[in-house]
Amino acid sequence: MYAEGWQLRHLALFAQMLVEVMVSVLHRAAAVAGIKLLPAEWIPLAPSKLRALLVSYQTGAREGAVACVDWRRVMWSLANVPPASVEELRSLVQRAKTAGASLDAVPSAAARALPLWFEGLPSPATYTDSNGQVVVKGHERAKLKAALMDIFTVVAPDGRESVNLLHLILYACADKQKEGMEKAVKVLGSTQGHIDVATLLPILSLGRAPVACLALPCRP
Repeated sequence: MYAEGWQLRHLALFAQMLVEVMVSVLHRAAAVAGIKLLPAEWIPLAPSKLRALLVSYQTGAREGAVACVDWRRVMWSLANVPPASVEELRSLVQRAKTAGASLDAVPSAAARALPLWFEGLPSPATYTDSNGQVVVKGHERAKLKAALMDIFTVVAPDGRESVNLLHLILYACADKQKEGMEKAVKVLGSTQGHIDVATLLPILSLGRAPVACLALPCRP
C-alpha cells in the first residue's frame, strides 16, 4: 500500500483493473524481499488463490479474461483504513470547500494539506523482530495519507494533478448498501438531508461496497 513506483495514480480516473492484472500486481508484491507489502497470510498464496480472494471485489457480471475489480477498494481494504465518523467527513468537506475547491478536483497541494480523520490518532507501537528490523504495529499516518492521496489522484493531459476528494469520501462511507448510502447523504447533503442530483449520482455508483470488502479477507 505504501510502496512507491506503482504509479496507481494514473489509473485513478478509471478505478477498474482486470482481475488478471491485479493478481499479477499482488503476486509481484508478495515476492518483494524484505518488505511486507501484503498481509502475512497472502504472501505464500499462489495466483489461483489470490484470484479467488479478488472475487469479492469484482465489478459487474463480467467473467473470465475481461473480469474487472475495483482496485481502489482492494487497496483500501489492504490498508485497513481507520473508519471515519460523519462529523469527521463533514469537517473534511467543509475544509475543502473553504479552500474554494470542487470536491472532485482538489488541486494536489491543497488536498495534501487537508488534515484527514486518522491523523490525530496515537502513534503506533513498534517492536524489533528476530531479524533486527523495526516493525510498526498499526498505521504510519503520514505514509497512509500519502498513499490515499495517490490512489485518488487524477493526472490531467497537461500533467496537472488533482485529488478526487469526493471519491475518497465515498469510499470512507462505504458499508452495507443502506448504511453506506445513508452515511454519504449525511456527509455530502445539507443539514436538512437534502442533496442535489449531481451529488446523488456518485453516491449511487460509489457509495456502497460489497459486504465482503468491508474487512480484509486474510485467509484463503
